[in-house]
Amino acid sequence: MALHEAVRRNHLTVVILLLTEDPDFSYSANDAGETPLYIAIERNFKAVALKILESCVSPSYGGPLGRTALHAAVIQYDTEMIKELLKRFGDISTKADQNGWTPIHFAAFFIPQFPHTCC
Repeated sequence: MALHEAVRRNHLTVVILLLTEDPDFSYSANDAGETPLYIAIERNFKAVALKILESCVSPSYGGPLGRTALHAAVIQYDTEMIKELLKRFGDISTKADQNGWTPIHFAAFFIPQFPHTCC
């Protein structure tokens, strides 16, 4: 799981090298249920996440507890990444985690705590 480690360490050069080697490969989740895209977004490694989205033909976007990369982007309040994910994976907004929460539930829950992030 070299790509997972490169992403975890925010090592963009290695990420680019690995993605260039096989852009058709769909990197699955690690033992913690995290895909490289999920890790990058959860840790707010925007350049790495954008490179994965740009380079991979069909990147996996899953995370632990049934969450998706969009859940992570909402939790990070990353509106740019939210837009990118919705553009790339339109149906991702309806994917619920193990507790039945979609990314929209997370947004509704967190916005009252951080009203400056909306509107």
